[in-house]
Amino acid sequence: TANRLLRRLLTRLVASSEQTARAVYAIPAAAAHSLGQHARILQAVEAGEVTRAADLLAEHRAHAHRFAYRAAELTLS
Repeated sequence: TANRLLRRLLTRLVASSEQTARAVYAIPAAAAHSLGQHARILQAVEAGEVTRAADLLAEHRAHAHRFAYRAAELTLS
């Protein structure tokens, strides 16, 4: 079913983002920002705005990866 496919896709997406998520959620302000992005993505999905949801997801992932990269640089310095 479509839900099974979506669940599989999300599971893989989360697994591939685990390190980034740990870095983001370790800092409360970053976690709050990330959760706000999640809410906007979900709103777009619920409204059937597929393109907007995809754009928001891409923006979210890029932001999280930039954040994790900066956090890693600070840790290694």
